[in-house]
Amino acid sequence: MAKEQLCNYTYGEMLVSPGYDVDFAIGTTYSVNPQALLIIPMALGLLSSNNEAAVQSPICLLEGIRRSANKFVLFCNKGGTHIPSNCQPYLSLMDNCIYEVQSPQKSQFLSNFHPKVWIIKETNREEKNDQQIKVIVMSRNLTLDNNLDMVVSLTGKIGKQTINNKKHKPLIDFLTSLIPLMGNGTNNNQHIIKDKKKKMKMVIESIRKVKHFEIDTDLFEKDGYEFIPILFGQNLNKNISYPEAWQGTDQMTISPFIDIKTLRELDKNAKNRHILVTTSGYVSKDIYDLFNKENHEIYVMKDGMTHNDIMPTDLHAKTFLVCNPKGEYGNFLFVGSANATYAAFHKNSEFIIRLQYKYGKHLVFDSFKEEFLQMDAREESKIFETVNFPPESEETHETSELEAFVRNYITNNFLAKCYSCKDGNYNVIIKAGHHDNRYRIQIAPMQTAGYKVELENEAILSNLTLAQLSDFYIISVQDANGQNMDKVIKIPTEGIPYEDRDIAIYKTFVDSKEKFLRYLSFILTDDIDEYLFDAEQSMKLIAQHGNDKDSVPLSLNIYEQLLKAASNNPKKFIEIEDVIRKIGKEEYTQEFLEIYKTFKEAIKQK
Repeated sequence: MAKEQLCNYTYGEMLVSPGYDVDFAIGTTYSVNPQALLIIPMALGLLSSNNEAAVQSPICLLEGIRRSANKFVLFCNKGGTHIPSNCQPYLSLMDNCIYEVQSPQKSQFLSNFHPKVWIIKETNREEKNDQQIKVIVMSRNLTLDNNLDMVVSLTGKIGKQTINNKKHKPLIDFLTSLIPLMGNGTNNNQHIIKDKKKKMKMVIESIRKVKHFEIDTDLFEKDGYEFIPILFGQNLNKNISYPEAWQGTDQMTISPFIDIKTLRELDKNAKNRHILVTTSGYVSKDIYDLFNKENHEIYVMKDGMTHNDIMPTDLHAKTFLVCNPKGEYGNFLFVGSANATYAAFHKNSEFIIRLQYKYGKHLVFDSFKEEFLQMDAREESKIFETVNFPPESEETHETSELEAFVRNYITNNFLAKCYSCKDGNYNVIIKAGHHDNRYRIQIAPMQTAGYKVELENEAILSNLTLAQLSDFYIISVQDANGQNMDKVIKIPTEGIPYEDRDIAIYKTFVDSKEKFLRYLSFILTDDIDEYLFDAEQSMKLIAQHGNDKDSVPLSLNIYEQLLKAASNNPKKFIEIEDVIRKIGKEEYTQEFLEIYKTFKEAIKQK
């Protein structure tokens, strides 16, 4: 199930350092693909594996979420979660991990929360005093595309004393500003949100104890980094001003989305070379004319890269190489989420890092150009091509009336309340701020996308099972012409019994003694591949014994693993007890619990 994420993403190896455990992780992104989201608990739960069977295993995913759901928060743009391709109960287990962000100014509903950064606190597994903060700045969203992106990773050791390096203040201010955006939750989950806010503050206090961050390459000056967060159009780093810091005598502007106003600003100081790398649909006649002069070039991805049946790839990196900007001397690389657009620097929320190349590297521009464009011996790019003629026609990139309405509508103050029914199911009442008769508006639970009800000022979602309850809903809007647009949004829902709901979700996957014992075996193993081999052997035995699964000697394997854990890793017992709580009071869990208690007592007496 999560194979594509593990194969196509470097999230696993980036998020978790070898030999370290994650204490808490704070992530931001513009959009979230539900399938891609699953890589986060897999990585934070230390369950990444190259074995295809592992990443397709429901038990593996359940265990990843169980281990990590209280260890991370993810902030995304309002309405930025993609609609799941099918029902995925796993996602509801992360209701309290994902928080949507929108501009506090109602009139700015078209602005985007667009930063793509992870800040992670880690502790060395062997040496607990060795703690560090990892900062990963990238241009990639949490999606499954194969586009060309950029990423930079920095690591800083946490000392014993508060240092308050001024370079880190913009990062601290950014994280501090995110905390209130989580809201307070409902009566049923406010304790969870309070705990996560406390952990975010713990990460912030740890950053105050970091003297400096080490960059994951030796190309840059030791302290040659600057964090540049932009929150709702406000630059939180007062030392790096736009546009001056982006105006070099030589520069490369790499941005899939561009506008002429911003490019004119960036080009003001370009006395020598200025190379623009972008997407073909955004090269207007004005932009072509701006670059139709000596030492100026425009590159776009070759058609064979963007249009093919195997692995279509387009540009998604947002990177600026700036040589000798106004008032400074040196070569600087900006990496992050900001496009070369007015919205990026004046309306959106973004996260950028500026890195200063080491002095003496006189060929920075040429070497970066050659590497990024993948130039061959003839100085021709393998994946990009130059734009040598103005466009015959220009594509329009204006927001449609339907999209503008939907993006404005989802910023309303929705209210949701969950009520239990006598039959054990639930009704959810949704109240909307207002209704517009020009549009047909419907709402559905994210876990039952086919169950849509009309939403005017109020809607009732009836007869939902416990496992179908979630804070996420699908808003569907249709205009008079029959055009549709769907958005997933989070509506904190009063009355959801999260603990019971989670048990119901676990039971949808662990619904028999055989699956329960298999789950316990997975927890107790120190080697995922070893577990998968044992599981394969068990399946062969099941085939031999027909449907009489109780005859499979899984129990014997469990007790052998318990004996091993008792001597090598007693903490496994705590995890077993937590899993039993997650699955609830079933006959087979209670049966195991009685034997397990006897086993623990016997171990104590030895």
